[in-house]
Amino acid sequence: MISSLLITIACSGESVSSSEDTIKIGVLASLTGPLETYGKQTVLGFELGLQYATDGTNEVAGKKIEFVVEDTETKPDVAVRKAMKLLEEDKVDFLVGSSSSGDTLAVLPLAEEYEKIMVVVFYEGVVESVPVPVVP
Repeated sequence: MISSLLITIACSGESVSSSEDTIKIGVLASLTGPLETYGKQTVLGFELGLQYATDGTNEVAGKKIEFVVEDTETKPDVAVRKAMKLLEEDKVDFLVGSSSSGDTLAVLPLAEEYEKIMVVVFYEGVVESVPVPVVP
């Protein structure tokens, strides 16, 4: 998952919105609530995967990668609020998450509205049609 995201970043050819030399990734995870264990594993896995994929540099294509973690509390309304914060205040370039299918389904329309790629890390439901951004 991390490698795919990094390849997408490196090949996109677009400048990132947060800074010319920084890529910001918003990670949505259930750090409290019934899926707390999965959420903590998501964050740890993302961090370890990022370190592994970048050989410990947390950089790709000469750009530093930062990530901001938000707790969805395993509640779709909270997930939407936290995703809005990541998109509007933190100005993330990508979204990753969530530990809950309810959270994911609630946030996917925001990712589409803001034209951001959202990498879904855990999903136990079925979706008939989800728009997938095409990277040239």
